[in-house]
Order: sequence, then C-alpha cells, then structure tokens
Amino acid sequence: MHDDNFIRIIRNDILRNNLFQKGSGIVIGVSGGADSVCLLKVLKDLQAEFDLKLTAVHLNHNLRGKEADEDQAFVQELCSKWNIDLKIFNKDVNELAKEKKISVEEAGRIARYSLFNKVLKDCKAQYIAVAHQKEDQAETIMLNILRGTGLDGLCGMGIKQGNIIRPLLNVSRKQIEEYLEKNNVPFCIDSTNLDSDYTRNRVRNELFPIIQNMFGADPVSQLVKISAVVQNERDF
Repeated sequence: MHDDNFIRIIRNDILRNNLFQKGSGIVIGVSGGADSVCLLKVLKDLQAEFDLKLTAVHLNHNLRGKEADEDQAFVQELCSKWNIDLKIFNKDVNELAKEKKISVEEAGRIARYSLFNKVLKDCKAQYIAVAHQKEDQAETIMLNILRGTGLDGLCGMGIKQGNIIRPLLNVSRKQIEEYLEKNNVPFCIDSTNLDSDYTRNRVRNELFPIIQNMFGADPVSQLVKISAVVQNERDF
C-alpha cells in the first residue's frame, strides 16, 4: 500500500465524517506505540492543509518502570523533532484502580481521558484524537458480545463521538506498520500487549487466533463488517 493511498483513505474518512474543520485545535493521545505514533504523523502531514493546531499528550501510567520512562523519553524526542507541543503527565494507575475498585485497564482509560479533557480546556482545542484502529474496533465489539450487548455494543466505537475522533478506525495494524516502516518512523513496543492478564489481550492474542484456525474466518474483518451494517440500521 503506497503512503499516499494510506493518507488518502484517512483524509476521505476525515472529510466524509466531518471529523474536524479547518483551523481546529486537536489534542492527540500519544503513548509511543505504533498506532499513536502513526496518528501523530498523519495529523502532522495534514496539518498545513487543514491549518491544525496540534498538542500531543503522553501519560506515564507508572506500570512498567524503566520501559515506561523510555517510552516517555521517546515521545519527548519525537515531538521535539516534529515540532509538536507536548504535555507529559504521571499517574499511579495501580493506585487509582485500587481506590476505585476497578481494573487497571479501566483506571488507565479514566486517567487518560480526564487528562485529555483537561488539556483540551487549557489549550482551547476542539477535539481529542485517539489512535484506535480496525483491530481495536473488532476487539471492542467482541468484548461487548461477551458481556451481552444490544445494537449500540455491536456498533462498537464511533469514528466521531462528541469531541472524540478516531481517524485511524478504518485502517488495520498491518497498514499502520507498513506506513511507519516506509517513512522510517520508529515506535515503541509495549510489553503489556502480550500480557494475557488483560481481558482485551486475551481476545487479541488467544480468542481471535482460535477462531481463525478453527473456522478459517478472519474475526476482525467479520466483526467490523457487522459493525458497519448495524451502524447503518441504527442510524436509519
């Protein structure tokens, strides 16, 4: 897939779904992983065309010690090289999880979004961009099915929900990694992605490969297809 084709898919999604307008201020969640680095690069590439004001936000969850500190340093260096404003925060997510009696995953999500909203206000920005892609969408829908869900759960995440936008929602992890490789853009690998203590990781690393092997069906494309059909029907 050529770079310009990759950017074209995302630009079309932005225009078709009116994700943001010219001159918008956008707060971007950047962990340092492939998806968020790709999101930052794409918005940087489109910055002049859409006259965007970009602010990156990195949260050190204090879960992975030295590895987390290295991710933080990596994001600092990248933003400085690309000339993008960066706000860095530190939060003890384990503590937050204990305090609220919720999972570490959920605590991390709450911490991130509360910081994104804080920066949005401080910078007088309009949107929060997060790097969910096609596989994340499929995992979300599968988790919703496992919990028991109605139509909304089958729709999965919206490409635009209020002031949250997901420009990468229709591209795959493979397309993202190819784009970064072609552009010689480095990224961090989060060791917790392999940790099956996290429910989402069990869906990704164990359940999906079993479905693929046993039934020869790609669960990601099928779940994303269901989501598109259900979204159309719900909107109708």
